[in-house]
Amino acid sequence: MTTRIAYLYSRFSTLKQQHGDSQDRQQEIAQLWCDRHGVQLSTQSFSDLGVSAFKEKTKPALDDFIAAVESGRVERGSYLLIEDDDRLSRRGWKHTQDLMHRLVALGVEVVITKTGVVYNEHNINDLGQSIVLMVNADRSYKESERKSHLIRAQRTRAREQRLVVGQLPAWIKRADNALGFEFNELIDCINRLIEVRLQGKSLQAVAKVLNTEGFTTKRGSMWSKIGVESIIRNHALYGAKQYFDSDPKTGKMNQVPIDIALNIFPAVIDYSKWQDLQGKSPTGKGGRKSKLGAYSQLLKCGVCGGAMTIRTSKYKGELRSYRRCAKSIEGGCSESSQVREPEKYLDRVLRDLTYQTTSTTKRVSRVPELQEQIKTLSATQDILISAGQSTRLAALYVRLGELEDQLQEEMQLDLKQNDPVITSYAKILDIQDVDTKNMQLRKLLTSIKFYVIEKVKTASRWRVVVEQSNGLTTSFFLNQKHGFGNTEVVLISDGNAVIKCNAGHELEPWEQ
Repeated sequence: MTTRIAYLYSRFSTLKQQHGDSQDRQQEIAQLWCDRHGVQLSTQSFSDLGVSAFKEKTKPALDDFIAAVESGRVERGSYLLIEDDDRLSRRGWKHTQDLMHRLVALGVEVVITKTGVVYNEHNINDLGQSIVLMVNADRSYKESERKSHLIRAQRTRAREQRLVVGQLPAWIKRADNALGFEFNELIDCINRLIEVRLQGKSLQAVAKVLNTEGFTTKRGSMWSKIGVESIIRNHALYGAKQYFDSDPKTGKMNQVPIDIALNIFPAVIDYSKWQDLQGKSPTGKGGRKSKLGAYSQLLKCGVCGGAMTIRTSKYKGELRSYRRCAKSIEGGCSESSQVREPEKYLDRVLRDLTYQTTSTTKRVSRVPELQEQIKTLSATQDILISAGQSTRLAALYVRLGELEDQLQEEMQLDLKQNDPVITSYAKILDIQDVDTKNMQLRKLLTSIKFYVIEKVKTASRWRVVVEQSNGLTTSFFLNQKHGFGNTEVVLISDGNAVIKCNAGHELEPWEQ
């Protein structure tokens, strides 16, 4: 008998809890449940670290788990372990119920380890269980709303009284003086960062100088472009403090400050110099803007796993592009080789591929489930009326209407052929809008990693590994000689044979 697998979904609302015992506790409870029930706890957990169930409309790790089930990477019949139902969602009973029904419809059994309750196809439509889930979700939602209101009130008080709470700028510490703050040991690094940037260096060049000279961030890690930019953009450099408010509907912090108070911190530079650091560099050429493309966020360095940044140069009067590891520019990776125009050759390889889910399980109709939900809510309607809680009926009627619409849609889907999902990459590559194309590719692809196999002067041989979301991989070689266009694409089949990918495709005039 095959041992069933359980996956832990752990989450906590604040990064402060990350340094406490929240994650360890959830892991320990999950292991105890598995030991008692003869289930194997997977080493792969799906954690949303520092994500609040009240603030976030989507929870990345939970979305990843659902996608893994849909693609077949996680088998139907697996368990999803959650410490408490309030860790699933705090956005109200409707959202929690929808999420639970969706997971069960995918063949997942959801375990609440705190109470031992298991939600599956046998009890998901049970009236008693549904009411308990709805009441707990409603209570959690109202508690989150109350806490959100208190936090907004505290932020308002801090802004009005010019209080400094929370994390300080990396180079500042509290002190017993008139301001209440002074520089810490990182100030020499910050001064050097500013000095190099004002010389006209790019953000990546500044990071490389800091790393070469042995400077580290406050956490002791190497500097990166993003880290340098976060310092440069900080108004605290000229002594100011930004105050933010949160969205009353989502609880998320707004990106634009509602107030900037001067003379809060000791100033590193004056406002005029701070302005020089922003936008254009002192040379007047400006910094490079990020170039988004169809494969944005997918191209990765095979050595460090970092992003592959794009660069351009002219070859025979024409502008050509190449990619190299972004961390290598900052001094954080040893792989500094450049791969020429990989997007063009990726298009050729993917155009001949199809994406198929690894699971051949037929689509499960949700008609019975939706019918049971409608029946359950209809019974709940009578209970609310009897209990004199008529104020909640409006939301219940809206939910009933939505379920009726979903039922009609599901019945239409049942009339269609229920085959495994097969998607042609060629159709996606033909999409003209780059953002849409990128979004669709990122649904099917996990990453595309580049490994240098051999390099002789200006010639290089690369192994490219395309990792798909369904767990399958496709590899091919790029044999690049001197100059742009002198590239041969060689596919690797399952039998380790090689097939030239150029066959059947017209070459560019300069590739003849």
